[in-house]
Amino acid sequence: MDAKELLAKYARGERDFTGVQLGECQLIGIDLSDIVLRGALLNVANFSSADLSRADLSQAQLNVSRLTGVNLTQANLTGCKLNVANLIRATLVDSNLATASLVRAEMLRANLTNAHAVAVDLSEADLREAQCRQANFNIANLSRTDLRGSSWSGASLEQATLNNVNGDRADLQGANLSGAELRHSVLTQADLSGAVLRDANLRWANLSGANLRNADLTNAKLSGAKLVGTSFEGANLTDTLLVHADLSNANLMHTTWVNSDASGANLTGVKLFGALRYNLTLQDANCPWIDLSPNGDRLKVQQFGSPREISLFFSRALSQVKLVVNAQLSPQALRTLSEAICQLADIVPPLAVAPAIEIIRRQTILTYTAPNDILLLAVAYSALMPFQQGKEARQLLLNLAAPLKELVKTASMGSSVSRISTQILKVLTKAHHRLAPLDQGAVINRNHPFLQASLRLTVVNSSNYQLTVYQGTALVDNGNGQRDSEITSLEQQPNILPPMSALLAFAQGCHQP
Repeated sequence: MDAKELLAKYARGERDFTGVQLGECQLIGIDLSDIVLRGALLNVANFSSADLSRADLSQAQLNVSRLTGVNLTQANLTGCKLNVANLIRATLVDSNLATASLVRAEMLRANLTNAHAVAVDLSEADLREAQCRQANFNIANLSRTDLRGSSWSGASLEQATLNNVNGDRADLQGANLSGAELRHSVLTQADLSGAVLRDANLRWANLSGANLRNADLTNAKLSGAKLVGTSFEGANLTDTLLVHADLSNANLMHTTWVNSDASGANLTGVKLFGALRYNLTLQDANCPWIDLSPNGDRLKVQQFGSPREISLFFSRALSQVKLVVNAQLSPQALRTLSEAICQLADIVPPLAVAPAIEIIRRQTILTYTAPNDILLLAVAYSALMPFQQGKEARQLLLNLAAPLKELVKTASMGSSVSRISTQILKVLTKAHHRLAPLDQGAVINRNHPFLQASLRLTVVNSSNYQLTVYQGTALVDNGNGQRDSEITSLEQQPNILPPMSALLAFAQGCHQP
């Protein structure tokens, strides 16, 4: 059968041409929508500008074929061979390219929006300025492809192979690259904001100037990567490998950077304001200075004179409030506690932290993570609001004002302790005034037995120094149908304040955000 005969049969309504052999045929600009060419041999054919929408080309061979501007919308191309084919400006919207082979295919400005391309082989293909939004390229092979200026926003590339790709200025916003291989890839100036790169391998990749704001890089491998000026603002860098990576002038503001190995990395000039960082390995890291200014404009610079200073600065723990409740949390108690936290969130959003919950026998441990050490006592004050004994404990927190002021006045303590103590007091006092209305009337329901249990309050600063602030005892019936603490009033028990030495050690271990 030749091309002329095929067109005649197509015009008469025939659509199934399974296994047809039409190598080097010329079908330029022809309407062949809904045609069935399963297993057809169409090598070196010319389908430029043809309409092959909804066509079935599964297992067909179109190697070195010309399909410039072809319409393959909703076409079935599973297992199709399109090696070295010309698909420049081709439309493959909603097409199925699963297991297809397009090695070294030319796909400049092709449209693969919402395409299903699982396990497709596009190695060494030219996908410059291609549109691949919302497409599924899971376990695809895109090694050595040219992705410059292409758009992959919302695409799924889980466990895909993208080694040695050139993705300069590519748009990968919100793309899922979990477990993807990106070794030696070039992603300079690429937009990866909100992308998922969990367990991805980016060793020796070049992401200089790339945008990874709010990206998830949990357990990603970035050893040897070039990350000069890269923005990781708000990103999750938990368990990342950054050995010998170049992070000079990178933006790590507001990141979660924990349990990461950055041995031998270059951290010169990194922006770190608001970053949550602790348990970092920085052996042989190069970091003469960092930028701690809120706007990343170098108005506040921290300099380091020795590796020990670098280690002390970066090796921090979480700022936490640990509230031990001597009662087991029931579903009803959880609901009551949650309602109280929601009330707090309406008044002081930064302080109304949802706790991690651990139940051990008849005790419940509520762990609240504070954004930084300055807010630690204020978060503790807020966490105590729902509890009956919380009033006593909160008063004790306020009673810390006097010894903290003494630390501020003591010149020998150093300016850093004075400055941090002043800020802690300021935030705590503000929280007290903001939350005062909740103590009036029955704004917060404290009638549940869980909220009337005895408490123990401990605060843990970013140096992992633990300060026990309050230790309540069991509540007893006072004979009037009410329950009182066995602890007498704070005025009668001034010795229950932490000793000055403990308070000093706590303040010395606090850090600026």
